[in-house]
Amino acid sequence: MDGFVVALTTAGVPLLPNAIRLAAREADLAGAAQGNRVRFEPGLIQADGLSVYWDAEQPPLWEPRLSRPYPGDRLKVLARAQALGELASAIDLELLAAEPSAQAAAGFWQAIAAEHGTAAAQAARELIGRGPGLTPEGDDLVAGTVATFLAWAPAFGRGMPPLWLSQLLSVDLRRRTTAISATLLELALDGCVAEPLTTVLDVGSTDDRWRGAWAQLLRLGHSTGRALALAAARTGIALCVRLAPEYGALDEATVAGA
Repeated sequence: MDGFVVALTTAGVPLLPNAIRLAAREADLAGAAQGNRVRFEPGLIQADGLSVYWDAEQPPLWEPRLSRPYPGDRLKVLARAQALGELASAIDLELLAAEPSAQAAAGFWQAIAAEHGTAAAQAARELIGRGPGLTPEGDDLVAGTVATFLAWAPAFGRGMPPLWLSQLLSVDLRRRTTAISATLLELALDGCVAEPLTTVLDVGSTDDRWRGAWAQLLRLGHSTGRALALAAARTGIALCVRLAPEYGALDEATVAGA
């Protein structure tokens, strides 16, 4: 599909922006062998040992696009960022144990918050493709960072996504990382992410709902959810420090310790 990867997920897996979630359990798909050719068209996915049908005219849908706050929601964003910073303090990632990667991630969060496009693109290039996982941890950090900027920057008067953000991903993206990860990065740049993250970043969601989504996010994949969660927390704090210093609720020490 021109490089776009469609994933099939099973019951219990969080909704993903590039996935079709089945009612079946993983064990029910044992007959679908890896490497099989797949037929894909509206209302149908078919391969040896697997047939999936749905109403092509009225497919079951969900909305993966991030909700955007209004400038009047600034205090809600500040409060959510502070809460995420506290929750994320317990998250460890294998990638960030290496000093160069940790420095690249910290630089990326600061560059995004400061809207320094050149520095952000350089840091993203240092992260993408690095770390373990089908979607490398570095990619997940980039996706979570971009999503948080898109979700929360409007609360600080930022309107349309800036031009520099559209130039964040390099033209050789699919040579630097996996096909599915490249797809998810492109979707994040378009404001489409995993369902638990959309809820965590929605400052209109109730406390119980977003905290439940946070717990679900942490369980997503081997390390994907934890990387997305950490990126959301660090980016949110960096944004608030940069764009709302007059509130005095967040400072650089909080960013470093979040």
